[in-house]
Order: sequence, then C-alpha cells, then structure tokens
Amino acid sequence: MTNQKESSIHLKFIRHGEKDWDNLSEIWKKHASSLDLPNTVAYASDKTRTQLTAYFATNPDIKDFKKTLEDFENNSGKFRKVRINKKLWYDGNAEFYGKAIEAASKWEYSTFVIDSDKYFQDENDSTYTKVAWDFAEIILNYCKIRDYAIDNWRLPKVSKEFNRLFVSHQWVLELIMFKLVEQKEWRKWLEIFIKENHLEWWVDFCEWIDVYIYKDRIKLKFRNHEFNMDEDFLKDLINERDELYKKIKFVPKNWVDDVM
Repeated sequence: MTNQKESSIHLKFIRHGEKDWDNLSEIWKKHASSLDLPNTVAYASDKTRTQLTAYFATNPDIKDFKKTLEDFENNSGKFRKVRINKKLWYDGNAEFYGKAIEAASKWEYSTFVIDSDKYFQDENDSTYTKVAWDFAEIILNYCKIRDYAIDNWRLPKVSKEFNRLFVSHQWVLELIMFKLVEQKEWRKWLEIFIKENHLEWWVDFCEWIDVYIYKDRIKLKFRNHEFNMDEDFLKDLINERDELYKKIKFVPKNWVDDVM
C-alpha cells in the first residue's frame, strides 16, 4: 500500500455532484461539502455543476446552499476562485457528439468510448485518446513542479501547497485510467470488462480518482484499484499528440484512418 505520509503532490479528479436542482440543498450537504478540501485550489469545466461542486468542496463550512446557488447565478466574485479549464469537459464535432449521445441513451457508451478515436477531426474532439492526452498534460505539468521542488529541497513544503482539485464529468475522468490499462497490453481484457461491468469503472457523482506524484513514481488510485503510472507513458502520449497535430495541417479531415 502507498504510504500517504510520504511527500507527494496530490491531484484529485472528481466527478461533479448530482444534477438534482430541485433538491440541491440536501444533495450538496451529502456529497460536495463532505469532501472537506479547504485551502485547495480548484479547477472545473465551464459547466455550473462542476463549478458548484468545486466551490462547495473547497468551502465545507457553507450553511446556506440556496443562497450560495443564487450568488453563483448572479456571478458573484467569490466564485472566481474556481478556475475554469475547458479540457475538463467533453466536446466534439457533430458526428462524434451525436454518436456519443446515441450510445449513452442505449447504455452502450462504455464500448463506444474506447473506439471513439475514429471520429477525431481536430483538437476540440473529446475522443478517447484526445482526453487521455489532455489529462497526461495536466499530470506532467505537476511533475515539473515536483522536479523543481526536488532540485530546491522543497518537496515536503510544496507537497502541502500543491494539492489540486479538478472537477470534471463522467466519460472524461476515466479515460486516462483506461489508457493506462491499455498500455499494459490489457486492451482485450479492458473491452470485455467494461462491456460486462461498465458501472465498476465509471466514476459516480462526487467520486474521484487520486493521482499521487511522488519523488520517484506516480500512483493512480480509484476505489480498490491502484496503478503505477510511468512518467514515460505520459510523455509518450504527449509526443503522440504533437506528431498527430502536426499532420492535421497537411491531410484532410479523415486523416485519422491513415495515421492511427
């Protein structure tokens, strides 16, 4: 088991709270505020539900939830503390997005998503590998902070200051984990497991994936699953992205079939 007392940068990737607007007060008391992450810098997609989750999670002493919601809808300045990162939301061209919604309506998204790269047309399409690229970049950015801290003998102090919360969505959070499993040559197992046990691998409301960046390794934890994440694996994803993005300028929109 991982020794949590060891100095690390902790990144917590959380799915937003339930979208029960008529019963918002009780929902957030049960979920978001129970996370109790004061003094944590929070990032969220540009959707209301993720921003509220981030705000409640990092302000656990809130009592008047309805008033807070009103403040949010009135664009109160205090919500500026929640930073927006559009990579935490899924988006895409009309074909990809339409196929995604159709698959979700049939409870077939688990199998659709891991084959969604064929719908990739540009950097805005949140297909399987594209989302993995985005999350790899986020994690690697904090690896750079860790390296700087090690060089300056400040990792214990930095590890306390660089806990980060990222609030995103189902069908987004899980994909870096899937890509990690696939990288370990478990692709066939992954396809079968997701198809037969899809709920086991999809993040529930206000549930999270933890990433611990230690001095010499990276750990990813989800429920009772724990994975070692090779930093070279993340760098390879970024290199793959950069090479493919270069080719976008020189090939037609169906370029994916030729290079993936």
